[in-house]
This record gives sequence, C-alpha cells and structure tokens, in this order.
Amino acid sequence: MKLLVCVLFAVIGLLAGCSSGDNGEDIAPNIYPEGEINISPEVIPGESPTPAPSTDSEDIVSMFMSTLVAGDMVGAYSFFDDVMRIAGFTRLIELNTFVLGEFLDFSIGEVHPHGDMLLYEVTITHALGTGVYRVVVDDEGLISGFGTMGEFVSDLTETFELPSYTAEAVAVGTDWQLPGILTLPEGASEQNPVPGVVLVHGSGPHDMDTNMMGMRVFFDIADFLSENGIAVLRYNKRTFSYDAASIFEAYGNRFSVRQETIEDAVLAAEILRADPRISEVYMLGWSLGGMLAPRIHMQGGDFDGLILLAASPRPHLDIIIEQIMADMLGAMAIFGETPEITAVFEQLYGFAALADSIAFMTEEEALNTQIVFQPIISAYAYYFLDTLKYPFEEIVANANVPILALQGRNDFQILAEVDFIMLQEILGARENVQFIMYDNLDHFFMPSIAQNFREHRDISLIRPSGTRVDERVLRDITDWVLRHQ
Repeated sequence: MKLLVCVLFAVIGLLAGCSSGDNGEDIAPNIYPEGEINISPEVIPGESPTPAPSTDSEDIVSMFMSTLVAGDMVGAYSFFDDVMRIAGFTRLIELNTFVLGEFLDFSIGEVHPHGDMLLYEVTITHALGTGVYRVVVDDEGLISGFGTMGEFVSDLTETFELPSYTAEAVAVGTDWQLPGILTLPEGASEQNPVPGVVLVHGSGPHDMDTNMMGMRVFFDIADFLSENGIAVLRYNKRTFSYDAASIFEAYGNRFSVRQETIEDAVLAAEILRADPRISEVYMLGWSLGGMLAPRIHMQGGDFDGLILLAASPRPHLDIIIEQIMADMLGAMAIFGETPEITAVFEQLYGFAALADSIAFMTEEEALNTQIVFQPIISAYAYYFLDTLKYPFEEIVANANVPILALQGRNDFQILAEVDFIMLQEILGARENVQFIMYDNLDHFFMPSIAQNFREHRDISLIRPSGTRVDERVLRDITDWVLRHQ
C-alpha cells in the first residue's frame, strides 16, 4: 500500500505533526513544518479561478513561475484551484520577497507523481539568495499546491561578529548518515572538557540551522552557546537529507517519530558522550523536539538535563486541529461564511472525529487508516498512534534530570496560557525544574507584538532576514547549562 503524501504549503511551520519531506512518490507522512497556513485579504474566495491555458503540466508550471517572476500576483492567483484560493497564498508569495528579495529567475527540476497529480521541484533565484519550491498541478491544469521545500541559501553571516569557537564537520548515524556541525568553545580539550548540547528540531524537514525565511533558530543558539563555553551539536533532520522514496522504501506506513527524530537524536548524544572534550550532555528540543524530549531521554538519549523550548504535553494532533481551527476562524473574520470556508470547517469536523478515534485503534487498523485533511495533512494513523503510546506526562515522570522550560507569551502556536500552564502543573512540584516566560516573544523566541494567531503568522513572514533569537533566552540557556554542569 502506498503511503499518502501531503503538500507542504507554509513557509514557516507550525508545530503540528512531524514531516518527512515530500518531494517524491510513496513518501512518509508530511505535516506542515513550523509556520502557518496563509490566508490573504487581497483576494475574494467567491471568484472562480481562471483555468490555465495549457494542458501540459510543465508548461503550466513554467507559465505560473513566469507570472510570479514578473511580479504579477493577480495573474499567479488565477492558476490556483479552490483550496489554494481559500488559503490565499498570493500573500505568502509577496511576503517571501521581504526575506530573499525579489524574484529574478527560476528553473524547473525534478517531477514526481503526487497521487493523481504531479509535483515539480522549482528553484527560484531571488535577489539575495535561492529557494527550492514545490508546485503541484492537478489533472485539470490548476495549481493545487505551492510552497517551499525548506531549502534556502542566503548569506546572513555578515551581520555577525567572528565567533570565538571552532566548528567541526561531523556525521550523525551510519545507515542514515546526516551532516552536522559540532561547535566547540576556545580551549575545549580532553584536559578541559566543556558541557555539550544536542539540538533537536521541531516538525518539518529542517536543516541543521532550522533555516526558515531567514530565521535560523538553531544557528543562533549554537553561535551564542559556543561563544560562551558550551559545545553544541546540530545536524540536518533525516527527512531533510533523504528523499521521500528512500524513506518509504525503508519504513512504509510504519514511519513514526522514532525514525524521523528520536533515533538520530540518540546517535547525536552518543557522539558527544564519546568525545573526551565533552563533559555533561544536555538536549535542547524546540517545539515538537521539546515534546519528544522525555521520550528521547528514555529511549537512549540518557541526557544530564533537558531544555524544552515551546513544548507542549498535549498530543500534537490535537494541536494541529487547534491551529487549523484558529486559522480558519481568521479567514472567516476576513471573508465571512463563504461556501468554501464552510466546506473546510465541515472537513475539519470530520477530521477531528477521526483523530479522536486513533487512540482506540489497533496497530493493524492504524496501519491501514488514512488521516487526511487537505491540503495540510496526509498520513497513516500509525504515525499518531505511536505518539499516543508515550504520553508526555507519564514519560517525563521517569526523567529524573534537571529540566528548563522556556515559553514566549506571544507564541500562538504553543500557547502560554494552555501548554505552559500544563507543563507547570505536571512538573512544578519538582525542585530540579525551572520555568521562564518571556513577554513579547513568539514561537521562534523572537520579538513579536502579535495578539492572535493571524498577527503572529504575518509578523513571522515579514520579519527582517537575520533577526536573531532574543539574547535573554540565549543567556538563560547558557547560564542554566553552566550552572548544572
């Protein structure tokens, strides 16, 4: 049985579920990465899209991209199908230019079967760098998906001072070897070992820097910590480095967060423990990485402490549904109750009911049950059933190590008034747990004045390239690690 695929539309991902990349056939589950669905006020959902003037898919992609490069967003919008029109991705496209600059040129690369559609990989040259995008064309010649593939190349280093640390290339794993970087403070040696931190990604196919629209959360963390006496190991996520066909061939619909995240985090920890220049080994998990931190610790990580950035103890499928609902309520506030938006809500209610049933499925049922919410999620229930087998509250009870939990008050992806309070209720009685809340910081621990989900999304999309994680957060992490070594 072929595993379903999900088109990845968002540029900056929500926590949501894990992704395993989606640039090929028979791909492991892909749920949009740390960012948001984009809903635009510039377009009216009631209007019908203009069919593309060609039935050849590659011609359609070429005309669509030519329209984008020419700066004709209204023309680009005419290529979209009904679902894309509701999501309003013209706004996303416009805001994209704030980060890497205006579109200059494009080249069409590989094409992959995508259910009954075709998925094209397209490299766009911007004024300030390049980005790899996916364009999905349906059998009617309409664009059914457009978004990034998490691969951006831009030069942000000129804004940073020369660091006082060394950087070494490392390889995490053997069967699925992942490129990584170990940054070491000056003076770290076998005679003078320093604490080390493994960085574990949020959902989505991230590179070692978690480079998203010019924001590089993991680069910022590694850069600051290693300038201040702490070694850091960061690496590409398995679903970023390997194509979907390889992942599906290996795991099929048994793919879970264990293969996506846990195994590689454990291997990274083993690299640090085997290095005589490293003393204690800690893990920093962001978003989904933070949610999985106790399980990674239990299943071989064996860390000396856990750092949870924007983590939730709730099942992450519940959070996906919550985020989709928040986004569609934002759409309704702009457009009203259009037939298209009503249809999305109806789909969401059915999806939520199916999601509630996963906990009661047998493994065999989960392996054969499709979990689909177009165009956001397409996976097998097994992926989510696996996470339900390891409730955060039960697993963290056995993690008898120091824990630091950090949260931005203006985070509308993991909620300060829900998730952070739940963490405090679960962990608050323990003497070795510290909680820190930051006013005016968002899911990326960067400044934000957002007051709701929609404002948070738009601020994230137009944030200037090179914006860094707030220094208060970086300093608190550094102080906590050095204090516990």
